[in-house]
Amino acid sequence: MSKILFDSFYRRLTQRLGISSQQELAQALGVNRSAITQAKNRNSVPDKWLLTLSKKFGLSPAWLETGQE
Repeated sequence: MSKILFDSFYRRLTQRLGISSQQELAQALGVNRSAITQAKNRNSVPDKWLLTLSKKFGLSPAWLETGQE
């Protein structure tokens, strides 16, 4: 998978899932809040997060990656 920019990924999730904070994203992913901060600082999203969100919420990994259905 190609590098996924954190900000666009986060915007997609806030719109689709109603996630309103990085803490809520951390809870949805089952990670510490610091993992979200690290991803934001690196401006990338771990591939594992795509799989977790895809399975948990039935979201397309391609949509999570690109924003296109």
